[in-house]
Amino acid sequence: MRQYVLCSIICLWLLPPIAHGQRLVPFTNDTDGLSLAHNSLFDSAGGVIVGELHDARITPEIKLALIKYLHENKGVNDVFMEVGHAAAYLYNCYLNTGDTAFITHPSLVYAGGKEGLSFWRRLYTYNRAAGFTITIHGFDFERMEFVKVLRLLKPMGAVVPDKLLPMLQYIDTLSTTTVNGHNLVNSYARISYQLQLFKEELKQYYGEDFSVAEDILCNENKYEAYPARNKNMFTEVNKAICRGKMAHFLLFAGAEHCNKQDTTSLAARLTTNTANALNVLTMVMLCRNCDGITLKTNKLGVVYSGPKEYADDRTAMGALFHLLNTSSYSPAIIRASQTQFRTKKNTDLIIMADK
Repeated sequence: MRQYVLCSIICLWLLPPIAHGQRLVPFTNDTDGLSLAHNSLFDSAGGVIVGELHDARITPEIKLALIKYLHENKGVNDVFMEVGHAAAYLYNCYLNTGDTAFITHPSLVYAGGKEGLSFWRRLYTYNRAAGFTITIHGFDFERMEFVKVLRLLKPMGAVVPDKLLPMLQYIDTLSTTTVNGHNLVNSYARISYQLQLFKEELKQYYGEDFSVAEDILCNENKYEAYPARNKNMFTEVNKAICRGKMAHFLLFAGAEHCNKQDTTSLAARLTTNTANALNVLTMVMLCRNCDGITLKTNKLGVVYSGPKEYADDRTAMGALFHLLNTSSYSPAIIRASQTQFRTKKNTDLIIMADK
């Protein structure tokens, strides 16, 4: 077996010109899923931005491997995910207690299905072993779980000021069966308005937890402001980076938010932000036979997924996936500069995955 692995590695580096000298960094399988061996790809990075494919079945595995690798090798404790502040609060409660009630009823974004729940259970186990050091941050708009958090924040036994009674009673009437309930926009706007009216009363009522409620109800990224989503995502991320004085962070967002060719994207804004002069490394996922943002199908009927900017790079994609298959490693990371992609300036690293 050892000889077979050694031969595979040697063959990987000696592959013909189709690979053009590319150096793949493979994810490998261990008893707890995918993992990455120590490598120099992330050595100079302050922030790491990953353009993920939300629906690909392998995405949770890749996310977990990156979180563990960067935590162990770069001391990264701060992980941004494309959720609101309320969901991030609930995820952190789960990661510190293991109580799944925090992330169910309603089921939070990224916690649904077998893959989603498995990801969070394994991250909890890892976080517990690491001394409960990992923190999830949100930067997307709030969904109906914000109501659940406001209920959880109610101080036990505290006297409710008369001015706050209508607001708190209204919160208790709202349904949180689904995270994107039909009354999401109106209920969020109504409660946010109440915060502005009775800020001092709410500050006294919630006490030290008021900052959590304020982050949730003063989120710049709102569902009804969808066209300005990248701008508002950046505002929320930047707030957290400045507040936490983060020297390192890991951020996951949909692939299109992380495409530097679009100067309005979240990744482009973060990499050109002068207030936080971090060396930001960007990655993008390209996937074969995955759901997500589907690129055009080639003549062989193979469907590739990834940012739409890569739609004309299917030949280069095919060559790299052939290399992956030949080496028996999947998925893998490769430097964008070492590929034939015309859009290579779009990102620093590329994650190649299948299913």
